[in-house]
Amino acid sequence: MNNFDLNLIKATDINPIVIDDYEFKNASLIELSIDSKSTWQFPEFDEAIIVLSELVRSLNGDGTYLIFTSVTGIADEGGWEGVNIAFKNNSVLWTIEIGGSNLVFEFDNIQYRSEIMKVVEAKKDYPLEPTNLYLPEHWN
Repeated sequence: MNNFDLNLIKATDINPIVIDDYEFKNASLIELSIDSKSTWQFPEFDEAIIVLSELVRSLNGDGTYLIFTSVTGIADEGGWEGVNIAFKNNSVLWTIEIGGSNLVFEFDNIQYRSEIMKVVEAKKDYPLEPTNLYLPEHWN
């Protein structure tokens, strides 16, 4: 089983966060670590940001959710199709199709829910990015 850890990272004027040549200031971003490795260190996710509203929505059950998007919030710009999420007994299974292959992660259900709620309660000081979200065109 994979370890799932979320942290709220605050970008300021003094300490901006740069992803895909886009500089975030006075905003918060969610950093997802899988097995103690930030997804920003995975080549497949180095230009992606996490969508909290979709993580929260995923708690409702199985489905496809736009967990990752481009820095602009436009999913089609980053080629994001969504994460297929399935709840199995005590775990949450993520299947992500990227470049014709699948990445599969399995997380503990309790840890998954706890980490999402931790970030929901922590997002107070700065606006959370992305502030706008545009789903893939074919989802409409």
